Amino acid sequence: MIVFLYGPDAYRRSRKEKQLVAEYRKKHSGLSVEFFDVAEGATWDDVRSAVKNRSLFDDKKLAVMNVRDGAVFVKEEIKWLKALAANTDETVFITADGAPLKSFAFLFAAPVHAQEFTELSGKALQTFVEAEAAQRGLKMGAQGLARLAAEYRGDMWGLMTEIDRLSLSSAKDFVSEKQDPEDFIGVIKKLAYGGGVQSLTTLERALAHEDPAKIFNVLAAFTSGEKKRRMADYDAAIKFGTLDYESALTDMIIRG
Repeated sequence: MIVFLYGPDAYRRSRKEKQLVAEYRKKHSGLSVEFFDVAEGATWDDVRSAVKNRSLFDDKKLAVMNVRDGAVFVKEEIKWLKALAANTDETVFITADGAPLKSFAFLFAAPVHAQEFTELSGKALQTFVEAEAAQRGLKMGAQGLARLAAEYRGDMWGLMTEIDRLSLSSAKDFVSEKQDPEDFIGVIKKLAYGGGVQSLTTLERALAHEDPAKIFNVLAAFTSGEKKRRMADYDAAIKFGTLDYESALTDMIIRG
């Protein structure tokens, strides 16, 4: 059996894959699962070997193959994949960023279980955002939801990370109202030339709307002297992985 999940929305595609694997585990108590990724050098030979060579303790064997952009769909595998699709004893989940060439059109029809994950936009994206926010207990007005959907259009991973962050944020009340943010450059100037508790509040509001990396990089352009040197030190620490942008910004404001 083949399950084929494809399309540019990697977030929803990955979530569906995890959901199906979990369901498969519940259905088969002795399930053995192996994951393969062409980015890590995996080949179809690895997948073929995995589904055929299961131990005495495996009730079922499941192989999950991420082919990324579909470049490893080669004609030599067509015969094997067609046979696999009709074989209920061997199961492979295939995930890809896009659809393969026409010679693999059989992956879109029965007995293959195919599902496409296109990038959401417009009303479909806003509806998705509303559902995900509600699931996390994040109450936001229509204006806020629309703005969030617009800001992260085309970046579903970033969108979901922001929804998760907002649902845990101490500034949830402010975010839930989702007032129009202050002028971005005006906020940067307050952070660059201000200080004290008021600047920390300004930073917290800015982080509720903007990417920390964006705030950091623009703020660096407005600093000079000792602050400029400290920003360079923060930048080096971030690149080495010993500090993140939000922590650097917070330390910068506290130190004044």
